Amino acid sequence: MKEAGNQVRSVEREAAMRDAIGRVSVYLDGAVRSPLAGAGEDADREELAERIAKALGALQDLDFFIEDIDEKREGTDVVAIAKAVSRDFAADQEIGVRMLLGHPRVDADVNANALMDALYLILHNAGRFGGGTTIDMAVNNQDGRPTITIRDRGEGFSEEAFSRAFDPFYSTSDEGLGLGLPHARRVIESMGGRIELRNVPDGAEVEITLRGA
Repeated sequence: MKEAGNQVRSVEREAAMRDAIGRVSVYLDGAVRSPLAGAGEDADREELAERIAKALGALQDLDFFIEDIDEKREGTDVVAIAKAVSRDFAADQEIGVRMLLGHPRVDADVNANALMDALYLILHNAGRFGGGTTIDMAVNNQDGRPTITIRDRGEGFSEEAFSRAFDPFYSTSDEGLGLGLPHARRVIESMGGRIELRNVPDGAEVEITLRGA
């Protein structure tokens, strides 16, 4: 039985690796190769520079997910961080974010820049699977533990997505790399926090619990 179980896990790992390689290949083909290959013989210097910049930007986006997370942390108002991220996200994606604040200020021991990146990724995921509808972001302080909750109005997590949402390169979208939620969890846990997923009426919810400052 043990040998059979090991064989099953080995097959699953190989399948996951093939899927990961396939997703990276599709990403590189669409985001790097296509912009460069699309330049015609008559392309001027400005167009070439724009295409090269787009390809380099895609490579930088991929590198973002594998770079080390800065361990420097300090007491920071996460209400201010949440507000800033929601403004940037709404402006970039044209998706509304409704802020629900239980307190005017909530301090947590975090790396502000890393937390902003993680929240943006979670909002992006909520926007995609929430069908572009308004997202709710709530910030509270529960018994000295700062919490940030992001809720979309989509169909919620399927059973498979719920169990594999934090697996690198797993995505229910053909265009997604499947690195957003795994990276967000890595950031949150590096700061001593935790991240949880749940289905709620009319949507899905991601709750982040941080260390108080």
